[in-house]
Amino acid sequence: MNTFETQNFSLYPNPAKDEVIIKSNIALRGNTSVTIIDVQGKIVNSKILNVNSLETQLNISNLESGLYFIKLKNGKTETIKKLIVK
Repeated sequence: MNTFETQNFSLYPNPAKDEVIIKSNIALRGNTSVTIIDVQGKIVNSKILNVNSLETQLNISNLESGLYFIKLKNGKTETIKKLIVK
């Protein structure tokens, strides 16, 4: 499994409240899966984004305050980032 290089993927703002932007230095093409995982390892949200851009917005207004992990997978490439929700 390949992984994005850290500098190629970011979340902002972080901490966030209602919305977070996923930004990549390489275009996210086709079906990209985004999974939000809580600190207990439970998947709290999962969706497929059909994008062809460097940025996409993710609504997180339904999440309680705390630490989460965002897993982004595009084909065989995936990465996980920490997200703090206010």
